[in-house]
Amino acid sequence: MAKLDKHLLIITLALVALLSLIRLPSGLDTILFLVTIIVIGIPHGALDHVIEFKNANPSRIQLVKFYAIYISLIVVVCASWYLFPQLSFLVFIAISAYHFGQSQLYYFPVKGILSQLYFLSWGMALLAMIIFTNIDECLIIFKSLEWLNTTQLNSSFWLILLASSSVLWFTMSLVYFLTGVVKFKDIGKEVLLLAMFCAISLTSNAVITFTIYFGIWHSFRSLILTFKSIKEDVGNSIVQFIKAALPFSIAGIVFLGLGYYFSFQFDLGISIYMIFIIIISTLTVPHLFVMNRLYNPIH
Repeated sequence: MAKLDKHLLIITLALVALLSLIRLPSGLDTILFLVTIIVIGIPHGALDHVIEFKNANPSRIQLVKFYAIYISLIVVVCASWYLFPQLSFLVFIAISAYHFGQSQLYYFPVKGILSQLYFLSWGMALLAMIIFTNIDECLIIFKSLEWLNTTQLNSSFWLILLASSSVLWFTMSLVYFLTGVVKFKDIGKEVLLLAMFCAISLTSNAVITFTIYFGIWHSFRSLILTFKSIKEDVGNSIVQFIKAALPFSIAGIVFLGLGYYFSFQFDLGISIYMIFIIIISTLTVPHLFVMNRLYNPIH
């Protein structure tokens, strides 16, 4: 993965330069966002059932139990958005931050409860930075969901979150380095990446910045890791991997499409990005538990 990360860093640096020189046409960010979600975002979680039963031959009862729990978690998250919108939003931010941090820093040999705090602080620094540097754009998206009280989710909130999570991550990184747990070059690479995304966020907008991170660094990178991990279960070729992921990718896309359809059908007035946040949150919770199984053996 080190070679892949080097190529991804070069691509990201090129995007930083490109976005600082040109202004993207209006509406292109939404198109890029949706294409990224459909082509890479949803498929990267389409093989959770294979990861769950990696190198095993599950019985029908085991499969039914897995899908029952998976779907139940989706239903619970949907209900929580209706009953406790602000709490659900904050929990989703925290869960996403941890998931992003874990998937980004999985190669760091950190262990124990503190490693979870370490992953959370990296992901929170990234998300808070994107939101804070584009606070007006993000508040418009958040306010489109009338249930969500955004009075407390102002720029001060995200600045405090950004500062605290950044200080925590840098402090823990220093401790890990001084104790010989992680290498300085690996910490430097992650600092460089955060700096690149800060530059992208300042020169473009939140949608573009998130799309680039989610598409390139999270989803695509996770797809590669998943392929290497389960290729014995689905086949050694990319074609076989795509075929295995296709049914559940289509199901995820249909689920996303239905969410958009009903929001417009009932004229809810919710931003397309806020709809994405709600729908993806329902898929992220069960996906997080499955991916935790994939990353933990690495540690």
